[in-house]
Amino acid sequence: MGISQASVVYGTDERSWSQNRGIKAFTICTFQNFGGVMTISNLRSLNLSGFHVRGWDHVVRAVSSDFLDRRGRHHNNSDGFEGGDGSTVHNCYFE
Repeated sequence: MGISQASVVYGTDERSWSQNRGIKAFTICTFQNFGGVMTISNLRSLNLSGFHVRGWDHVVRAVSSDFLDRRGRHHNNSDGFEGGDGSTVHNCYFE
């Protein structure tokens, strides 16, 4: 399963993190593109407090990366990937 990453971005073990604080989950995103092209490569993104990747209308390229939520249950809001036209996902794992 997954890819051997050189880097790990870690969030929290707390379930329902945003709801527990009265925060709308869509307002939190660890990797967010506000313009140009954003590339995420050779990364493991684990148990984030909010969304993993959001590109709005901009291009995001995800390569050889894992986007994971291992806390169990629901309401963790660590949604996967949202990119604009032309965005690509290659050799990635989402859980």
